[in-house]
Amino acid sequence: MNPKLIIDKEAFRNNTRIIKKLCEDNNVSLCAVVKVFHAMDELITILHEEGISEYASSRVVQLKNIKKLYPQDKTLLIRIPMISELEDVIKYVDTTLISEKDTLVKLNEIAKENNKVQNVIIMEDLGDLREGIIDQDKLTSLAVFTENELKNIHLKGIGTNLTCYGSIRPTETNLNKLIDTKHMIEKEIGRNLEIVSGGATTSTELLIDGNMPKEINHLRVGGLFTTPEYIKEFKNWKDYLPELKNVFTVEAEVIESNTKPTYPIGEIVVDGFGNKIEYEDKGDRKRIIIALGKCDIGGYLQLYPHDKKSYILGGSSDHTIIDVDDSSINYKVGDIVKLDLDYESIMIGTQSKYLNIIFK
Repeated sequence: MNPKLIIDKEAFRNNTRIIKKLCEDNNVSLCAVVKVFHAMDELITILHEEGISEYASSRVVQLKNIKKLYPQDKTLLIRIPMISELEDVIKYVDTTLISEKDTLVKLNEIAKENNKVQNVIIMEDLGDLREGIIDQDKLTSLAVFTENELKNIHLKGIGTNLTCYGSIRPTETNLNKLIDTKHMIEKEIGRNLEIVSGGATTSTELLIDGNMPKEINHLRVGGLFTTPEYIKEFKNWKDYLPELKNVFTVEAEVIESNTKPTYPIGEIVVDGFGNKIEYEDKGDRKRIIIALGKCDIGGYLQLYPHDKKSYILGGSSDHTIIDVDDSSINYKVGDIVKLDLDYESIMIGTQSKYLNIIFK
C-alpha cells in the first residue's frame, strides 16, 4: 500500500561503520542519537551489532526500550530532564545532561532513595542559546556544588550543544572555551573529568578537517547516520566521506498529472495552515500531485525528488505538488515517485500511521 517509507538497513549499517571509524581515528567516543527514528528496534540492533555501546535520546521511553533490548549498553538523556520524569531517569538512564541546580538536587534525592549514583554532564551554553549555563564562573560553582554536596550524583563531565537552536557552527574557538571551563572545574574539584562532550553531528565537521580540539572526547551523533546529503550549510559529506548513503526513501503515487498556471487565480489570502505564501509566476508548467502531505511526512519542503529535473512546488495536509516541466519522465496517474527525506521528515514519517514502513 502506498505511500511507503523504505528504510535501507545495509545503508544504515554502512554509515554506522564509517562514522564509528571516524570517531575512533580521532579518539572520540561515539554516542548514537536515536531519537530521529524513534529508537526502532531494527536500527538499534544494527548499531549494537556494529559495536555502538551508548545511545542517546531526548525521550526516556526510547531509552527504556533500549535497556530492554541491550541491558548492558549505556543510555544518555540529551534533553534536560523534567522533574516529573526523574523516577524513570534513575531507572533507565545512565547519564543525564543537566543545567539546573534544582533538578540536580531532586535527582540526587531520588538517586539516594533508589541506592544509586547517577552520572551527569553539566551543559555549557557557548552561544547557541538553548540549554546550558552561559557564565563560566556559575557553571564552575555548580560543578563544585555537585561534586562536594550531592553524594548520589557523579559529575562525569561537561558538554555543549551547538546549531540546533541558534544555528551556531561548532568551531575550534567556541569548543576551546568548553575546554577552558573543564580546566577551571578540574582545578576546583581536584580531579579530571571523564567526558568533554563537544556537540552533535555538526561537530563532526571538525573531525574531518582535523581541527577538533584534542580534549573533546565525546560526540552525540544522529543525523549523519541517516541523512548525510541533507545537513545544510555544513560540509558536503559525500565529498569528504563519499561512502555515506541516505537511508530513508519515501515512495508516493501520482494522483494527478496536468499543465496549470504557476500563479494562483483570484485574491490571495493564506493557505490552509494560515501561512502567507509568495508565488512566482512562471507561466503554465506541467506538474503532478502525489498522495503524500503534511499528515504523512511533515513539511513537504523537506522532501527531495530522485528526479533531479523536478522540484517541490508546495502542498497541503494530504498533497504534494511537484513541478515536472523540465523532466524527461512522462508522469502518468498511478506512477510512483521516489523522494529522499531530511531529518524533520524522517522524525515525523517514522511515527506516521499513514506510511507503510518497509525495511530492505
